[in-house]
Amino acid sequence: MVTHILPGGLRYLTRSQPPGEVHLAARRGLITAPSAEVLRSVYLYGLSGREAAGRHEMSEDMVRYRCSSSVKRLRRHMSDLAG
Repeated sequence: MVTHILPGGLRYLTRSQPPGEVHLAARRGLITAPSAEVLRSVYLYGLSGREAAGRHEMSEDMVRYRCSSSVKRLRRHMSDLAG
């Protein structure tokens, strides 16, 4: 199993595994499902902002915004997600 590290030390597992804190955060409503998908595209699959924007039919600025705001929310709730 390969673990990827998001900014702030959040763990993210490979495609074949549930995506760790990101999956749990989306299930708990801490981030939206579309934001979780954008995070997966950028941090798990390694897409550039431009590629992720095309995949999710949004601007590159929106991709950056969703990643930034979602990672901030994940950091704020990290202790809730760990327990």
